[in-house]
Amino acid sequence: PINALADLDDRWERFVVVGAGKTGMDAVLELLRVGVEPDRVRWVIPNDAWFLDRGNFSPVRIARDMPLVMKLLIEARNPHDALNLFEASGQLLRLDTNIRPTMYRCATVNREELTQLRRITDVIRLGRVERISKNGIELERGTVGTDARTLHVDCTANGLVRRPPKTVFDGKLITIQPIFYCQPLFSAALIGLAETFDKPDAFKNLLCRPIAYPDVPYDMFPMLRVSIENMREWGRDFGRVRTLTNMRLCFFHHFPFLELVRHVAHSLWLRSRTLEKLKAFEDDHIRPGGVER
Repeated sequence: PINALADLDDRWERFVVVGAGKTGMDAVLELLRVGVEPDRVRWVIPNDAWFLDRGNFSPVRIARDMPLVMKLLIEARNPHDALNLFEASGQLLRLDTNIRPTMYRCATVNREELTQLRRITDVIRLGRVERISKNGIELERGTVGTDARTLHVDCTANGLVRRPPKTVFDGKLITIQPIFYCQPLFSAALIGLAETFDKPDAFKNLLCRPIAYPDVPYDMFPMLRVSIENMREWGRDFGRVRTLTNMRLCFFHHFPFLELVRHVAHSLWLRSRTLEKLKAFEDDHIRPGGVER
């Protein structure tokens, strides 16, 4: 397991990191950090993924980039084009610019880390690992060699399993789920805040429409739509807006008042056209078992 990398010793000649999600990236970065040469690391990447640039994902940058993201969505001809525009503007990153990612899990990486990850040239893209024996790693589409002097690091667990969204407030049951794009902590805080309102469940559920964790690139568009719709409902009451801006986890909390007003006004001006485009993307796509059409 990845935690065992904290107790590495010198008996290992080579390392195989299995998995290319956030945990897999962290494992590769840790090996490089402690001085393992890149040519001693093999990386099994079952599927390439889009990454979020962590430099754009601070609360202030989220708010400042929101009008840009909306403009790009309005400009995009289709979801495929939107991903291209997001990459060109620096909103999305990928490990290999020659390989079109087929996965998206809200994983973040900064550009320095991405440069380090690209130092690994022994990359295996033969699907998921099915079995590791003394002499070989059996994958879905082939086998590669290994030996007892190689440490295999398991980064394959799915920490954020995609499940169908459930109603958040259901009598005495509260099901905590994402209600804002790739922000589980902010989502939990919003749900906790909504729970304090002396209102019926139907009212609170209107503020907290749930979002399924993403798997494939197309999943980001329904996530964006529901996030914008939830923020629209929170913004219908000045008292709720004031409460939001007082929350440290809210991106608008970190803005001077006049700048906040300017950014909110700009986003409101773009909101209806953005929602129309996102709904058009959804109407034009069917999610066929995890593959973008």
